[in-house]
Amino acid sequence: MTARSYQVNQANSKIRNTKNLNQRVVPAASVLSRKAQEVELLLEEIVRFQLGLQEYPEARIEQHSTIKNLISFSKQIITQMMRSNNRYRGYKVDTQNLIPSVKLLFLIGTLCEDFGYMNTSPLYGYNILDLGCGALSTYIEPEFPFFQVKKEEEFLNQFCKDHPPLGAEILQILGARVIGLDPRAHDKAEYEYQTTYKHRAIEFNKIKEWLPSVETKFEVISCLSLFNKYDFAYHYSTSRQIAYFLNTLRSILMPKGILYSDPPETPCTPEAREMNRRIFQQAGFRVIYEGYFYILEPIDTTLP
Repeated sequence: MTARSYQVNQANSKIRNTKNLNQRVVPAASVLSRKAQEVELLLEEIVRFQLGLQEYPEARIEQHSTIKNLISFSKQIITQMMRSNNRYRGYKVDTQNLIPSVKLLFLIGTLCEDFGYMNTSPLYGYNILDLGCGALSTYIEPEFPFFQVKKEEEFLNQFCKDHPPLGAEILQILGARVIGLDPRAHDKAEYEYQTTYKHRAIEFNKIKEWLPSVETKFEVISCLSLFNKYDFAYHYSTSRQIAYFLNTLRSILMPKGILYSDPPETPCTPEAREMNRRIFQQAGFRVIYEGYFYILEPIDTTLP
C-alpha cells in the first residue's frame, strides 16, 4: 500500500450530513477509553524499544493492524519529505525499524475504527485542529556539516529535530480536514514537499485573535505537541495561564468533540496528575481517559 493509494473513500466511513458539510460523530467516551488502554499497552513496548530496553516489538505490532499500517504509511511520508530537501537527497536512510511519534500513534490508534486496504480514509468527515504541528523548515541548525555525516541515523535525527508536520499531514491524507497551527512557516526553498493540510503560521499568544475567523468547528483538537514547545511555555507558563488557553479552545470545539492533550505538568507524579485534572477542570473539560496522554470532552455548561 503506497502513499498515493490513499484516496478518500466515503463508502467506508460512517458519516452524518450537516447543513454545510459532512461531519463525523466522534466515538463514545467509553469506546475511546477502552481503545486508549489497548493502544497504550502497545505504545509502552514501543517506548521501551526506543529506549533500548527491549527488541523491536514486531509480533505485537502485527497484532494491531491499524498501528502496523500507520507505521508503514508514516515511513513513506517521512521518506518523501526528506527527499524533497537537498540536505538529504541522494542519501539512503534505513527506515526498517523507524516508528513515528507515539503521540501520533495514540491519536490515530484511538480515533480510527479501522485502517487498511479496505478503508484508506478512516478519518473522513473529521475536522481536526493540530496545535503545535511543526513545519517544514529548519528548527535547530545541524551540529555538524552534512558532508561530515557518517551514520544514516544522524540524517533521520536531524530531520526529526526540525519538528516536521508529520501528524497534521497524515491526518489530512487519511481523510480528515486538518488545520495545523505553528509559529513557524514552511520554507519552500528548503523543502519542496507540498503539504495537503492547511498550515497557519501563528504565534501561540495570537491564537485567541485567530479563533473568530474559524468557519467550522472541530470534532477533534490535538494539543499532543504543544506543552513541550518553548515558544508556548514562554507565553503560558503557569497552570492558570494554561487553563485559560485551553478554555479559549472551547469556542471552536464541537459540543460533542474531544481534545487530545499531553500532560501540562510533568513528571507524572500523583501531585502532578492532580494538578493536571485541576487545570482541565478549570478549562471546562472532563477527563475521559488518563494515561501517558489525556482524552478530554467539554463540560456541558448549559446544565443546571
